[in-house]
Amino acid sequence: MSKKIKSEGTVKNMAEVDDISCWPVATRGEPAAGGLPSTTLDMLPGKRYNLGSLTDLSYQLLGGKDGSEWYFTFDSPANATRVIHPDGVNFYDFEVKPNSRVEVSILQFGDGTSARKELIGICREIK
Repeated sequence: MSKKIKSEGTVKNMAEVDDISCWPVATRGEPAAGGLPSTTLDMLPGKRYNLGSLTDLSYQLLGGKDGSEWYFTFDSPANATRVIHPDGVNFYDFEVKPNSRVEVSILQFGDGTSARKELIGICREIK
């Protein structure tokens, strides 16, 4: 059974948690105009990050090896959430629409010890 955490504030010891439902989660930043957070998230592979409504989101991918997956969802308010991806993450199509719930999955192919390491992302609107 996976461990779950739901809290307002920074999650500590995330390595022991599989499903993280927090607002804000491991954030560094202040709320933006309108009271919604502008968030910088440090993500571990193999965890599910369920975020609330965000005006801006930037994230870093921590750890990782061949086959690792990073997964997160968030709500985009009336003004669509602006997402800043780390270098090296490739998306075929990444569009965040206003008033939507967004699911993002990033997979790592290759271990980074050779020239082959790819981070492929998939983004979709969910209901």
